[in-house]
Amino acid sequence: MPNHVLKYRTPAKRWTHALPLGSGRLGAMLYGGAGKFVCQLNEVSLWSGSPFEQADRTDAYKHLDELREAVNSEDYGRAEKILDTYFTNYGGGFDGAYSCAYQTLGEMCFSTPKMYPFVKSYERTLDLSTAVYSDSFVSGGMSYRRRCFASNADDVIVFRFEKDGGKTDLDISFKRKDCREVVYSDEGFSFYGFCDGDERHMKFAGLCRIVPSGGEVFGTKNAVSVRGASRQVPLYTRASSSFERLYSRGSRSATADRIHCTIYPASSREGHFRDETSR
Repeated sequence: MPNHVLKYRTPAKRWTHALPLGSGRLGAMLYGGAGKFVCQLNEVSLWSGSPFEQADRTDAYKHLDELREAVNSEDYGRAEKILDTYFTNYGGGFDGAYSCAYQTLGEMCFSTPKMYPFVKSYERTLDLSTAVYSDSFVSGGMSYRRRCFASNADDVIVFRFEKDGGKTDLDISFKRKDCREVVYSDEGFSFYGFCDGDERHMKFAGLCRIVPSGGEVFGTKNAVSVRGASRQVPLYTRASSSFERLYSRGSRSATADRIHCTIYPASSREGHFRDETSR
């Protein structure tokens, strides 16, 4: 196997074992799995909290030499105290009111209903030369393969599910605890919400469009289902947040209109490869 390909024989059981993909704005951590395939999604600007007028310490530079001296002398207790006092926001240091954190966008779960329970030859890979994730396995005498990449050119994450022999059935769901709404339909699903469930905080939204070859797509209360598709089931996922609009206003009360995303099935592997090889 080429030395630019990461290869594993089992699905990831923890975050540090998942395989990463990203376009610079959208990202994914792919756990893999046979009957249940899990993917954590990320969007670059999604942080908890909201703008805070006193977040920046404009006088911090005055204490930089003192901080360097403490670090160089390995007096880390003093260095931490200097950081906490002069280099954090005016809200009260590391433990103050403005202690926010980066948040993941949510988790997509792909389930294969009525799949034969015994799986063999499972393998998941990440090709570092093309930034394409792939996994495959055999179940019930049929071969399954899933591929995924994040396209910077098209600003989408693309999933492709394939099955050799027979029709493809698939259930797709999205999970995030502070989602205000998740709607499943005959096109895919959409979602939106506010970080921490607070309307004053960052807003996020996204959608997934499913473009199967034949078969039927329908939404239920908890998932969008594909039944009887011919061989391939491509999915295109996009998401965004209210970061730019929220922070340009510089106010806790700033809110953004509901984000509308449009995904075009024209997103292609060719566009992805051109983008990656030009870097």
